[in-house]
Amino acid sequence: MKKYRFLSLVLLLTAILSLFPASASDQEDLDLFCTNAVLLDANHGEVLYNMKANERAYPASITKVMTALLVMEAIEYGQLSPSDVVTVSQTAVEQIPPAYVIGSFKAGETISIEDLLYCMLLESDCDASNILAEAVDNSISDFVAHMNRKAGELGCQGTHFTNTYGLHDENHYSTAYDLALIMQAALEYDLFRTVIKTAKYTVPATNISGERFFYNKNALMSNLYYSGYFYDKCIGGKTGTADKTGIKDENGYNEVVVSFMCFAPADDPQVIMLLTLDTPSRFTGTFVSGGNMAAPTASAIMSDILPYLGIAPQYDDEDAGSADSTVPYVVGLTKDEAAAKLTEYGFSSYRTVGDGDTVTDQTPVGGAIVPASAEIILYMGAEKSGEPCTVPNVVGLSASEANKAITNAGLIMKSTGASGTKGIKAISQSLEPEKQVPAGTVVTVQMGQTVQHAD
Repeated sequence: MKKYRFLSLVLLLTAILSLFPASASDQEDLDLFCTNAVLLDANHGEVLYNMKANERAYPASITKVMTALLVMEAIEYGQLSPSDVVTVSQTAVEQIPPAYVIGSFKAGETISIEDLLYCMLLESDCDASNILAEAVDNSISDFVAHMNRKAGELGCQGTHFTNTYGLHDENHYSTAYDLALIMQAALEYDLFRTVIKTAKYTVPATNISGERFFYNKNALMSNLYYSGYFYDKCIGGKTGTADKTGIKDENGYNEVVVSFMCFAPADDPQVIMLLTLDTPSRFTGTFVSGGNMAAPTASAIMSDILPYLGIAPQYDDEDAGSADSTVPYVVGLTKDEAAAKLTEYGFSSYRTVGDGDTVTDQTPVGGAIVPASAEIILYMGAEKSGEPCTVPNVVGLSASEANKAITNAGLIMKSTGASGTKGIKAISQSLEPEKQVPAGTVVTVQMGQTVQHAD
């Protein structure tokens, strides 16, 4: 990583404060979706924001960043090579609870260190963590002791590990700040950065298994679910989801911890951020996992920070219409002139009301910032209605259904969060249903995953 201060602290704090709460009431709102948070300067180690960053938290699958760090060190010291092939032991693959992700490795299977790193960091395979641990220290117990020694060397004062992959245990804990230090150390290694920012990967067939293909569970990197800042060198990271084994909530479900540790830009990390949510509600319409709950929040925060790093959002063709654009002022222009102006500003959809020669009014007004997919209404001599519009309730609808309902109400929809079709529904909206607002008002709708996508 380059060791320079990429942007001034003042600019960065400006970005942070636009999202993180400034008042006590706002802090309560943040507490609803975030239990612990930290934002760290990746080059200089300065804490730029923290919320309970030194309080004990359960790291879940982010534990695997420490596992990866020790593998990186073993490679650096010549103990291992990425191309080394190891044989899977029975000990490495047994006794992993059913709720945890595994690569279904079999005892006697042979696979390279590099392929195991991809399995562990992208697919979040817990058995891959154990196999790597044995490759470094011959036994899982010795490796866990190694993890704890390394945590102390890094200055982690609130961390203790009991396993290699994040199995929930009262004695397996860390803090947001400590985990950020571990990520900072891991980012020093080119191989770690290469692996963790890979969008998808195919593990070649082994002596026992056929090819294994998977996407990065960090959907901000693989672009499986989210538009905007996706895998084109923007937000790298590791998701985490862990059942609190044996601990049930009031509805009889296992309590869980979800988290997301990320860094940006992915090709030259300048900031590191960790968000955790302890025991999130299972009744929000979003499947409970770090990738589905913590990652969208991290994306929203990074979307304010990254422009200060000179990085614009990257959209694919399908999502390009969700990018915001400023509506040009076209009153006084002919229909053709107005259409050309709208096209110049990225708007392809408009309709006219009236049959006059020039535009006498418009919705939204000039200067409004709305999604480029919004329909612009041009009044050609016709009087613009002053009647307010009623906000519809779109929670539970698909993106297309929500957009239709909001458009039919005379409003404009801005979609955030998950994208795609399978299991994606509106889980919240910025304006309350039945509220009366001016025509052309933007309603921001948060889309979320409602089918299983475990970390």
